[in-house]
Amino acid sequence: EAIASDADRAGSTSGGQRARAISSSAAGIMRELGPLGDGARPTSAIVDDVAQLASAWLLGLLDATSEEQEVNGCIVWGLNIRVAELISASLAALGSCLAIGNNETPCGQRLEISSYLEGVGEDLDLVSVHIYGGLCRLAVAELEAAKLVQVLRSICVWAVAIVFHTVGPGRLTGEVLWEWASENPVWALVLVKGVLTFHAPEAWAEGQVVPPNLQELKVAVVTALAGLPSPVIAFRDEARADIFADDVGGDACSMAHRSVHLAMHRARLAVVAMDCDLVKAFVERPLEADRAAWLPSMAAFFAELARQPSGDEGVWAQVVQVLQEECTADEIFTLPDALGVADAFAAEVALRSYTLWHLLTGEVPPYGNLGGGAFAYLCVCARLAGAAPPGEAWAGAFLQACIGGRGTEDLHPSLMAPMCQFAANSRLVPCEGNPLVSALAALPAESKELAAAYIPRCRVPLRSDSSMDHWLVLLGFAPPQEIVEEHVDVVGPRSDAAAEAAAPGRPPRAAAERRPEHWKIRALMKGAPPELCCALDGRLLMDPVRSPHGHIFERANLMQALADAPGRCPISGLPLSIEDCPRAADVRSMAAQWVRQAQPAKKS
Repeated sequence: EAIASDADRAGSTSGGQRARAISSSAAGIMRELGPLGDGARPTSAIVDDVAQLASAWLLGLLDATSEEQEVNGCIVWGLNIRVAELISASLAALGSCLAIGNNETPCGQRLEISSYLEGVGEDLDLVSVHIYGGLCRLAVAELEAAKLVQVLRSICVWAVAIVFHTVGPGRLTGEVLWEWASENPVWALVLVKGVLTFHAPEAWAEGQVVPPNLQELKVAVVTALAGLPSPVIAFRDEARADIFADDVGGDACSMAHRSVHLAMHRARLAVVAMDCDLVKAFVERPLEADRAAWLPSMAAFFAELARQPSGDEGVWAQVVQVLQEECTADEIFTLPDALGVADAFAAEVALRSYTLWHLLTGEVPPYGNLGGGAFAYLCVCARLAGAAPPGEAWAGAFLQACIGGRGTEDLHPSLMAPMCQFAANSRLVPCEGNPLVSALAALPAESKELAAAYIPRCRVPLRSDSSMDHWLVLLGFAPPQEIVEEHVDVVGPRSDAAAEAAAPGRPPRAAAERRPEHWKIRALMKGAPPELCCALDGRLLMDPVRSPHGHIFERANLMQALADAPGRCPISGLPLSIEDCPRAADVRSMAAQWVRQAQPAKKS
């Protein structure tokens, strides 16, 4: 029904003949569905027809993005709202068929339905740039822009729902998400943001189809997201690893080289996460359902991306040289680059640390001994505290939630180890009234020794300004400094002296390198001609407007600039208002054409 309705509305705006054919096919299927009573299930033949219709038309919809049709003044590089609605409805039909297949349909027929997905993934990959532009660039202050953004979120939700129902519940892993996103960090994280920011009430208000298992889908996506920074994803392409090993000299692909490659992978994810405002998407409107299931995954993802990369500059230089020669990476980072990215991402997390630690403090899992996942949860929180310390008040509240009301028999030494590391990264020092001090004082000597022995197993990087020495003294066990450093890394912004000691000869990082804004331009958008870039931020134009003084601005950027300095052009200082700046359709058309040419050709 959604396909038929959207195709009717699209008929006059994007490829009328194509839209009318879609509407006619959809109407025919609706006639077949008509006799079904309440609660009745469609036959396998009807399910097959729906899947065939949705996939066939979805594969051809991308062509409509090349048509310069004006729809209420809101287009994302050629993708208008009507075509976006039709893509969303087609994906919803496919996802719904697969959902039926999961529960009601024999495996053989479910495989037949899945066969219609061939080519859909590639088309989605090509339209990903439009979704990226809409979700990460478009201002939503205006009604039509807000509607388009809501439809783009729906596309993301149903794109993920398709793969969720294809692999089955509980099997949407980081590897599956990475593969569905064509191993593209931009597309992977844009999909995640679209799912997280899609909310049923807003969708129902716009007449959109909402997955009945939306909350389950969101939890699965966050769990899969936590796997993206892992070595399994970073080294998934073993062919590239073999080439790399040969180029640097036989068995020279040591752990040091692989650590650099892993750090680069995480830096790419961090850059995209900042550009997508993914931290904001998590904490502004967090999931209400099953927080205990997704909060540890969220914290783990943040902690890994904020982790300071390490390694010898010579090894980094080797890796950079090989990657540049082979062109095997979209974005290549030097060690100072990667350090700046980690600092910038940690700063973004720290900006929202109040809400973040409020969530984490409220979801400490129940535990007795090692049960309930408490050990893993505490380790994740200790790592995150290294990147975004919670502050004294929230650190105390977190420890109280962990310890309060529990007897010594419940506080296994294995749990005390990550608590000490959490306190150290939070820069707490032992003092009267601290619940951790009281809990440690109640432990017998052998339990304290066991807790100290667990510290290396937690794999928690420590900040350079951590208070770990104080907590080790309370445990009655202060190993030599070199033993501690063997198991932990230094994280968090470091002093100039500490930074120079950690990397002799490395030039100090410029302040701009540590700011999130320094990393805003995506590799996907690199190389755009200057005439297609905003005069304010230098990024590719999506919704360009032309001022009477001859400047071309991204509309959202100009609106923000005029809000900061009302009535004045941010470039010339001359009088200016947004009403003086009409949309530049010619520039938008050229930008859309550049985007299509810059994208890789679709595989045959």
